[in-house]
Amino acid sequence: TTNNNDQTEQGVQVDPTAGPVIVKVRYEIDQCRTREFLDAIFALRRVRLRDGVRRWRLCQDIEDDERWLECFEFSSWADYLRFSSRRVVSDTAVRNAVLAVCRGNPVWSRHLERTAQSLANT
Repeated sequence: TTNNNDQTEQGVQVDPTAGPVIVKVRYEIDQCRTREFLDAIFALRRVRLRDGVRRWRLCQDIEDDERWLECFEFSSWADYLRFSSRRVVSDTAVRNAVLAVCRGNPVWSRHLERTAQSLANT
C-alpha cells in the first residue's frame, strides 16, 4: 500500500515519472483449488487491465506447483499510485474471490525497472 504521494509507506522518495513499475503478488494455492483460483485470478486480470495495468502475466512455480506469481506493470509510479487509490465497490467481490482460495495472505512487492541508461542518469 501507499500513502498516495511520491513516497512508499517506508518513506522512500519515488519520482512520479519513474517507471515502469512492476508489481508482483505471490499466492499459495492448494492443488485442489487451482481451478477456482484460475477462474478468480483471470476475473481480477480484467479489473487490473481496466484500471491501468499495461501488461499482466501469471506464472506457476516450477518447483512448487502450489505457488503462483501474478505480475503486472504500470508505465510510471504516478500510474501505480492512481491504481492503488482506485477502489470500485463492485470489484470487491472479484478481489475477495481470489483471497478466498489463498492459503494465507498474498505477498506483494513493487519494483522499478532499471536499464543501463536509467542507471547511467542517476
